Amino acid sequence: MDPAPPLCPSCGQPASTALAGPEHGWECRNEACPEFGQAVRADEPPVGGSPPAGVDEPQAPPAAAPGPSRTGWTAGRVVAVVLGTLVALVGLALLAAGGTALWVDQTQRDDDGFLSTPTERFGAPSYAVATEPIDLVEDEAGGAGWLVEDDVLGDLRLRATGARLFVGVGRAADVDRYLDGVAHHRLVEVDFEPFRPRYEARPGGAPATRPADADVWVASASGAGEQVVTWDPEPGEWTAVVMNADASRGVAADVEVAAEADALTLLAAILLVAGGVLLAAGVVMVVLGARRASRGRRAPPPAGAPAA
Repeated sequence: MDPAPPLCPSCGQPASTALAGPEHGWECRNEACPEFGQAVRADEPPVGGSPPAGVDEPQAPPAAAPGPSRTGWTAGRVVAVVLGTLVALVGLALLAAGGTALWVDQTQRDDDGFLSTPTERFGAPSYAVATEPIDLVEDEAGGAGWLVEDDVLGDLRLRATGARLFVGVGRAADVDRYLDGVAHHRLVEVDFEPFRPRYEARPGGAPATRPADADVWVASASGAGEQVVTWDPEPGEWTAVVMNADASRGVAADVEVAAEADALTLLAAILLVAGGVLLAAGVVMVVLGARRASRGRRAPPPAGAPAA
């Protein structure tokens, strides 16, 4: 049985045997084909056609199996980003505190350079209103007395307005001796929203002398209308007292407390510099950690492929 004729690779028509027979080859006999009269191999498939019978079609190489997924987020990089974020947040907080301190220092001082509290009403039905002992750093506090130096805290000012008032500041122990046995009220706490002072009543009678005659004050003022006491603080415990100038019962006064706070400018500068440094360091930590993680996600080239 004669073999099946191959197809012409150009026109796809079956080839014809040469005049000498199949054993001498095949040729295209389609006169419309550009390969007319040309030899056709028995194993040559036509363009776009199927291969001759018995000839296997070449197979494409199998696709490479995908490699394991990779991530650039190592434990160290995650820690760097988390720590960088925390450091940056601390830096932002310091910047906010420094900016606030600078705003207060530059815009909230009065004409005399003091930072003051709002004026509020204090009063009691007894003979005096006295603060609890105010601790301005004990002498034995390990060298912390610099906190009350002139270039740190500066002067303190107590301003009181009333009918006829006495305002005085003295060492707590000396004031306690003067008020011993005198009916008075101790200011133990102040709520600011809304403003409400809280007192503790101390029983007793009238004072033996008018307050201005008592030799217990380091700074004092007495008279009608507004009374102002400016005091250069020193380490120790101190008590401020408001009384009627004639030592009568029933005290009422509008009181304002102020301080120079000369170190506020320096404090604001320190907070701003520290905040800026921490913010920059935190941002660098986050950027470097994220960038290295992004680079670590790039898969290596397949085996045998040239490196990019």
